[in-house]
Amino acid sequence: RLFGYEEEKRRAATRAAPRIKPKPAAPVLTKQEKPKVDPSTHVVVFGDALADLTGQGLDDAFSDSPEVAVVRKPRADISLARDGAEWPKTILDILNGGQKISVAVMMLGSSERQSITEGETTHEPLSERWKQLYRDRVDAVVRTFQERGVPVVWIGVPPMRNAKLTADYVAMNEIYRESVERLGGSYVDIWPGFVDDENRYTPVGPDVDGQPSRLRTNDGVLFTRAGARKAAHFADAEIKRL
Repeated sequence: RLFGYEEEKRRAATRAAPRIKPKPAAPVLTKQEKPKVDPSTHVVVFGDALADLTGQGLDDAFSDSPEVAVVRKPRADISLARDGAEWPKTILDILNGGQKISVAVMMLGSSERQSITEGETTHEPLSERWKQLYRDRVDAVVRTFQERGVPVVWIGVPPMRNAKLTADYVAMNEIYRESVERLGGSYVDIWPGFVDDENRYTPVGPDVDGQPSRLRTNDGVLFTRAGARKAAHFADAEIKRL
């Protein structure tokens, strides 16, 4: 009888226990993809190795602006001083090839201290005749864009570790500034971002966030990534204005 009583209790408890339904598996949450945006503004960067690095800095600067596309078209193998009309031709070839362009960014300097040949005469860099001829070539570049209705932002050269180079680039920046502003373009002076308190070249300094960073590579000419971003910082305000 005791065994039968216990068995009856067990059966009654089983009958009274509520049936527990298993919980449905939690849905797997996927990261919502941002809708793709076709760029409405095309910033096209022309120039040498310094321009290419600054273009990378512009890429970083506009990384949160999908409506802006930064396109780099560097030509480190040609020089405005040595090759004369090659830069205007290169620009025309790119524009005629269908490249969309809202703003042109131009930067030259790393290989521009070369002699200019006029007929049988060779003019040394920064001689008076050299400066006249070089200014004409800068004018030709700016006019190439203007003829297509493209606004130009010309970025000046930063100081270099070599004191002689730095002195020459001061004079070259004046050529760039005078030509570009005379023809209605925008000249951007990045020099103050790459000097110390005594206006001398320095490889280190505050980055765009104000943190101490190395801005120049060991050759004393090119930019690090932080330096490229800082050079771009000077230009992006003018690009946005345009």
